[in-house]
Amino acid sequence: MGPRSTQRTALLAAAGAAVLALGTPAAAHAATITSGHIDIVEIECVNGDYEVGAHVGDTHVHGDEIGDYNFIIDRSSSGGYVTYSSALDRYRVTGGGNADDYIPDFGFAYEATGAGCASTLTVNWATTGPGSVTFNGGTAVTLSQNSHTHGTWVYNGATSGTTAYDYTINFSVPTAGEGVGPVNVRVQP
Repeated sequence: MGPRSTQRTALLAAAGAAVLALGTPAAAHAATITSGHIDIVEIECVNGDYEVGAHVGDTHVHGDEIGDYNFIIDRSSSGGYVTYSSALDRYRVTGGGNADDYIPDFGFAYEATGAGCASTLTVNWATTGPGSVTFNGGTAVTLSQNSHTHGTWVYNGATSGTTAYDYTINFSVPTAGEGVGPVNVRVQP
């Protein structure tokens, strides 16, 4: 092997090592979620320092990264946890129990330790899509320290029980000055 061949081999080896060191760009962890326990807003406070995010199964997700997930609520495979009312133009999703075996079971959690954490805080949300989205009849939920709740979600404006509807929800936690969103939800027959 001559000097020129040795130089070329060394150059190729260095280039290969550089590619391995840099790796490939990380792909977004976009995922479609069709079931599971979801704390769509999870607030943690330690001595007055708040962190707001979500918990998708066993995975903690930062509030601004939740848009990497698409949540599909499918009535046909919901085990009876999703109903449609043509009289009210809405889908009703009942959480809790074994719902997370069939659908994304959205809930809220607030964990607090130490001084300086609010005894209660409120989570608000704004929705874009065919209509409003409510949780247990309201458009906000108040959480006490160290509480965790799941309940009934209603997706309004669904004028047909044979059509899929897309909702985008942005959650805010004014006390913490942070939020979660956008959350992409499809409710389908």
